[in-house]
Amino acid sequence: MAEVFAFELRVVDVDGRPIVDPNSFVRVTNEVRAVTAQVAFAAAPAPLRFMERPAGAVLQLRLTPSRYHDSRVFCTVDGNGTIAPPELRIPRRSSEWLPAFNAWRSLGEPFAQLKGKLEASPAFRLGRASDSEQLVEGRYDAVDPADESRSLAKMSLLNLYSRLAIEPAPGTTTPWFAFVKELCYATRERFLAVVDEECWSRVHALTREPMDGYRGVQVVRGHIRNLEAIPGVTDISQTASVKTRETRANLQLTVARAKKDGRTVFLVDTDMDENGRLILHGFDVIRHAFNGGTHPIDIAEALRVLFPDSSLGYALAPKQPVPETRARLVS
Repeated sequence: MAEVFAFELRVVDVDGRPIVDPNSFVRVTNEVRAVTAQVAFAAAPAPLRFMERPAGAVLQLRLTPSRYHDSRVFCTVDGNGTIAPPELRIPRRSSEWLPAFNAWRSLGEPFAQLKGKLEASPAFRLGRASDSEQLVEGRYDAVDPADESRSLAKMSLLNLYSRLAIEPAPGTTTPWFAFVKELCYATRERFLAVVDEECWSRVHALTREPMDGYRGVQVVRGHIRNLEAIPGVTDISQTASVKTRETRANLQLTVARAKKDGRTVFLVDTDMDENGRLILHGFDVIRHAFNGGTHPIDIAEALRVLFPDSSLGYALAPKQPVPETRARLVS
């Protein structure tokens, strides 16, 4: 005989706020039989009621929202024949959100270093194919969130800055970003810059003597190509690369000695989590959702969990806002 069972499902975003999602599917299964409901979340727990439930002492609940990543959790069936799912904390689905960048003039003291380096970088490119410019004041504010190439590169720059402006080079109290002399360009995954020789030396030292969670990794051809894409750069040599683990955002710094417009310079290519491990750290998300380079919004969601007190310089807004009504089942 079919058993009616009901429960409330509370789902929150990375900041702990109940989500608003107009079209979510909830599936409860014992891997042989499943029941499914379609529900709208509206900044409140969603009540769910099923006219039957799969048999078994442990059931899997899978959530597939429209604006957020899929999630799953295993629930024990209690003596009343129902389940009490824990609160689910899920990151945004990058394809459904746009950045809302803070205006240049509203960027406070935490962004002073970034603003200073952008002012000192007259030939910076935001997006590999973009024209060179000094990305300050009105030009900084003019980046259109709908311009995917430039807006993703801007998010990437801000994501990386949020860590490199705080994360000290091991053995020092100097943040990595303090070694930057001139920003060259940014893409959706990285930024490249001219740095002080000390940055180059410290990365090389860390490959010989790992410390503070940094370890040496192989310099791949892709990093060399990134450095070669900087206008005027030739004679790249003496490369080295180090990386951290997920708890420090999978930061990677690759350095090299080179010539730029005929003078000796030291370069860095820095990125953060190219394979999705960071977004999987701390979330009950479906593993197969990440199979390539990670989107800057995915990185931002993980950073807000790992480092909740750090400002990123932008917020996120849904691409298609909907009226925020009470949570309801969708028939």
